[in-house]
Amino acid sequence: GGGGGGGGRGKGGSKTDAKTGAVAKKPASGPQKNEDARKALALALETGEPVFGRVEVANRGGLILRIFNGRFRAFLPLSQMASSRTASIKGRH
Repeated sequence: GGGGGGGGRGKGGSKTDAKTGAVAKKPASGPQKNEDARKALALALETGEPVFGRVEVANRGGLILRIFNGRFRAFLPLSQMASSRTASIKGRH
């Protein structure tokens, strides 16, 4: 699950977050999209804000996630997971 919160439309089709008033621009593509993802993750790390994602693919090496409302893909290595839910992925039954 991800964070909630409605939001309205701001100028130019951008979306305004109802809680923070932050305006999200249209998603970038290519190198700019990667830079935007790095900045968003760095900010989350600095502020201690959790990053929520949805599992897109599970494989032997870990999980591929969609984060920031599906805007970015991320890889979560299996070695970084500590959950009983990962037992089937890790091959333990």
